Amino acid sequence: MVLAGCGTPVCSLDNAVAQLGPPAADCGRLSSDSHNPVDGAAYRAAHDCLVAGFASHMSVTARWYAAGIDSADEGVWVGVPDGGGYPVYEIIGLGMLIDEASTTQRCGAVVDLGACAAITTGLCFTCENPTTTATCGS
Repeated sequence: MVLAGCGTPVCSLDNAVAQLGPPAADCGRLSSDSHNPVDGAAYRAAHDCLVAGFASHMSVTARWYAAGIDSADEGVWVGVPDGGGYPVYEIIGLGMLIDEASTTQRCGAVVDLGACAAITTGLCFTCENPTTTATCGS
């Protein structure tokens, strides 16, 4: 039996990723907070996995989560071949509560920022000329 309101929240980033196509190769799920910074090797591995996936037009995804004292940042990068090209999406979790809302953006281009220091910078990538393709929640 499934109770209403239980299970995966409608605006979860996992649901947003599933809307984009078949399961992707997982480059990692990184998280950090003020007491537990992300491991540098794991961070670099996730970044490098995305670079390789984007370059070879593979279906890839990597998720990051960073908690502060009174806020949290969460996002996912997704590369999905769609038959007409290779779009890359950035999905951002919004709101003070995780899974409260999300926005999916198709990137006109993805810029690799190189070696940067914090996962809150989107795993050292930036989405250029984004087009919002989906929103969920408030």
